[in-house]
Amino acid sequence: MNKQHALVVDDDSYVRDATARALRLRGFEVHTAMNGREALDLLNKQEFVPVAIVSDHDMPLVSGSELYRLICQVHPALECRFILMTGNDRYKRFADEYAIPFLSKPFSNEQLDAAVKSVLP
Repeated sequence: MNKQHALVVDDDSYVRDATARALRLRGFEVHTAMNGREALDLLNKQEFVPVAIVSDHDMPLVSGSELYRLICQVHPALECRFILMTGNDRYKRFADEYAIPFLSKPFSNEQLDAAVKSVLP
């Protein structure tokens, strides 16, 4: 059986690595990106199709909300796979407006599990 792929996008290496590790422990093949631009580059290569995209909001170059909008335009099938995580709760309104699962940093493994389950096919 092929592993399901997940993409973790965060400019904070600690959060990115911890989130990736948690997803690997749950059986996902995990890809990581340091910002939205790098994430789009990975998605555009079409070497994998993630069942979950867990993205920070506050990142250089392309923010999480910008990444979400670009995914909707360029990879619309992945729109429903997006999860927004941030330490700034003011972006919860954006997530609510677009019905995007939201993780407030710091979050527990249980919260991550629930968010990922909510976007799985």
